[in-house]
Amino acid sequence: SVFVDHRGNYHMLFNALPYKCVPKFEQGGHAWSKDGIEWSTPRVGAFDTTIQFTDGSNMKCERRERPQMVLGKDGTPLALISAVTGCPKALGEEESIRKSNPY
Repeated sequence: SVFVDHRGNYHMLFNALPYKCVPKFEQGGHAWSKDGIEWSTPRVGAFDTTIQFTDGSNMKCERRERPQMVLGKDGTPLALISAVTGCPKALGEEESIRKSNPY
């Protein structure tokens, strides 16, 4: 995901699972640029595996992938959205696995 912030700086968010994609707490990569051509050295830790819900609760998953920023009309970041996997069975993951593979 590449976006331009309200100051005109470019930002890139990407999957970043160091060492053979083994799940880690800090996962998201971030790089930035003034012109969109020359980029900073990517840094890991732009986001972690904790999902924050609007009611104030949260949940930790094993992985977050495919990060995208939701921006306001003025380019101000409003929210990070992403795919997740390896979340607690309270969300039904265990049940859906059993239904697809009863063995």
